[in-house]
Amino acid sequence: MKLPAGAAFSSLKFSLLEESRAQSQWIFTLSRHPRKFSKIRDDLRSRLLGGLAVHLPAPDLESRKGFVTFLLERRRRTLPPDLLHLLVTRAPGDLRVLEGWVNQVLAYEELQGRFPDPATLEREIFLEEPSPAHTVIAVVGEVLAVSPDGMLGRSRRRNVALARRIAMFLLHTDFHLSLREIGQIFHRHHTTVLSNLRTLERERSRDSRVETLLQKIRRLLAGDDA
Repeated sequence: MKLPAGAAFSSLKFSLLEESRAQSQWIFTLSRHPRKFSKIRDDLRSRLLGGLAVHLPAPDLESRKGFVTFLLERRRRTLPPDLLHLLVTRAPGDLRVLEGWVNQVLAYEELQGRFPDPATLEREIFLEEPSPAHTVIAVVGEVLAVSPDGMLGRSRRRNVALARRIAMFLLHTDFHLSLREIGQIFHRHHTTVLSNLRTLERERSRDSRVETLLQKIRRLLAGDDA
């Protein structure tokens, strides 16, 4: 699939995975189907649609294990079976995160002369302290009875959409994440994030219950259960 020169790849949020030089074929991953990208050139869209679009579900446990095995074989390294099992069972669906964990474990072994124990994994690699996004989404979800998957998904149900807007708002105003960073967390374009923030501002001015919810969530985030 030959792509036009000067294509705005960054707006597509895809990664070049592999180039098969023998057949001049490229394989890409995209965050959604090419038809659902509204702001790309028609010629680029047609080139993408000219290929074979295949939905790839999040990798299961065996797939994650196979991925780590491939990484280790490529680097001619091994991991203790219990450590390998812990890595693949704790890993999220994003294989880039899992690859980063593997790299950190191997680097640790090279520097320390031994592999990290489970406590060190939690403290230095898995990270005991959750990210602001993880914390905000969890607290908002608890208050509004919305699961994290629902908030990160495409549901437009009223309570889910409100929870999503509140989480975006708090991440932007209280934790100072950029619109683009928030968009990456929620798998949305930064202009969509901006639209959600403006909608919440209107809701705050019209409905005191929204402001009450915001203040309650802020108290919980600050560790005040009162």
